[in-house]
Amino acid sequence: MLFDTLSKKLAIPLVSFSDSVKKTAELYPKTDYGIALNAADFKGLWSRVTFILFRKSAVKQKTKELEKHGFIVSTVLSVYPDLDNPLIVFNQSSRAEGYCKDNILPKMDWSFKGITKRVLFFLGNVHPSVDSFILLTTNNDKFQQINNILAESSFNAQQDLLCITTSNPVFLAFTTNTVPEYVVHHAEFGDFELRQELHHVLNSLVSKPLAEIVKGEQCYFVESGLPGKPWFQLLKSNSLSMGDIKNRALNTLKEFQQRIAVIEHWTESIDVIAIFNRQFEQSHIMRHFSPEIVSACSKLVNSLPEKYLVKGVLQHGDYCINNLIFSEKQTYIIDFEEFGDTSMPLQDEFSLALSFYIQRETQTLDLLAKDLAYCLEGVDKSIIPLLSLLFIYHLLFRLGSWGENPNRNFICGWLQNILVEHIENPQLLFSAS
Repeated sequence: MLFDTLSKKLAIPLVSFSDSVKKTAELYPKTDYGIALNAADFKGLWSRVTFILFRKSAVKQKTKELEKHGFIVSTVLSVYPDLDNPLIVFNQSSRAEGYCKDNILPKMDWSFKGITKRVLFFLGNVHPSVDSFILLTTNNDKFQQINNILAESSFNAQQDLLCITTSNPVFLAFTTNTVPEYVVHHAEFGDFELRQELHHVLNSLVSKPLAEIVKGEQCYFVESGLPGKPWFQLLKSNSLSMGDIKNRALNTLKEFQQRIAVIEHWTESIDVIAIFNRQFEQSHIMRHFSPEIVSACSKLVNSLPEKYLVKGVLQHGDYCINNLIFSEKQTYIIDFEEFGDTSMPLQDEFSLALSFYIQRETQTLDLLAKDLAYCLEGVDKSIIPLLSLLFIYHLLFRLGSWGENPNRNFICGWLQNILVEHIENPQLLFSAS
């Protein structure tokens, strides 16, 4: 269960609703904490029906029940999709909730399913895809901390916040607009300076860094929000076809690479064999690969010269359609947390191709080969002998320290299956190259 992960990201301890009503408030410390509530806490037929049809009212009833036990709830946050997989947390009845409904949560179209969702949303005043909530007992939570930080730095932010928790928590802050005005990141030393340089190089492809804020031992940086929508919402509304999305994503990647490649200190000569071997050893320690995988990687390395030098350019590190925002005329790149983690060639192309492939209803290696061929069109001929090694390196990289985040368990299992399938059919993916 990722309950602890969510608690850490929100910087408050969480207790379950069932535990809180069984014990008195005196048993809990008089510090900030939240009470986690989900669909399972609505016991009995009438309670379940009330929750399904009148969700917001049902949560209020649970709040009153807590008040009888001495808990004073000040704020209700919605969690999507659920407490076990907390990707998004947001204020109810706010612009953040409106943004989620329009851009992130499952679309309520005019199909039978969509109409049903619209009715449930009308009755319940909460998006029907949300069935988990956090009831905060004070106002001094992570959301309030972020608002205080923005206010103290003269940013015009209100208490409309959305927290995206896929890796490190990212907060989208809303003021009077329906799109986020600011985005707040936790920062490490040098992050803000790097983002300034990226904006200088990439300009309109990325958001503008606005400020670095140090609060106690924690450092944050603030950047401008971006207009536009994620690809899946545009696909559902028929604003873009999947072909349009693929074309814009690949063209934006090419523009990104052209601009990055001219920065001298972002390029280097690298020994791909040495880097591959180091990554294999690190990932093997974590994953305990089968003898077949170990043998195949060894044969692949031994088939190449002992030293194989190529030009390496810093990669985005997680270039995929989920890390793009599409407006009418512009495609924006987001999430640079892994920028520069590797300089191995073609890693962003592989990442993009896999993000196309995972959306397919049917997944076979020949379909993956098509997605790879699309993203690798026009690749430097000198790199073609390395395609299999570079692709396996990409999978090993994801299965290494990148995959330690528990939110990535599913994707890592999916990638390891691709690794096994490729090793069993080594000619299939790159036979046309």
